[in-house]
Amino acid sequence: MKNLIKVFLFSLIMIGIFTLFSTSYIPPVVPEPPPEARPLKVTGLTLEEFVLVGKKIFDGTGGCMLCHDPKIKRAPEITTSVRNAAKTIELSSYSGVAKNAEEYLIESLVNPSAYVTPGYGVEGGSPMIGFSESLSEAEILALVAYLQRLSGVEVSVKIP
Repeated sequence: MKNLIKVFLFSLIMIGIFTLFSTSYIPPVVPEPPPEARPLKVTGLTLEEFVLVGKKIFDGTGGCMLCHDPKIKRAPEITTSVRNAAKTIELSSYSGVAKNAEEYLIESLVNPSAYVTPGYGVEGGSPMIGFSESLSEAEILALVAYLQRLSGVEVSVKIP
């Protein structure tokens, strides 16, 4: 019983020392505020510059390659999806409202569950998030322009 009391007291002392040390000598972590969202200025951009904005979104904030990387195969390969966009909207399983390939790409970014490529969905639709709340309309159009360029399709997006 004496050993149990000694172990208990030793544990309390060690916890007290650690608490004193951690609150007195380890500086607290203060997170920085999130960066301010700055609106994308597209006036005066050339088509090539607009496409580069889309590339930055694709490679960065959009996080597209986390799933659409052909090596990972979590989601359909982007270039194939873009090239087949016009055919996809003709399918009976397509439930969206797009009337052309460009509208389909925009809809895929805003409402990914309008059409889910067979083998990639989850119950209830697409596992992909819609970007309507995280990207502005101009950023979505820039991303579509980049996807068209990446796929070798003529860029049909008009710079807003």
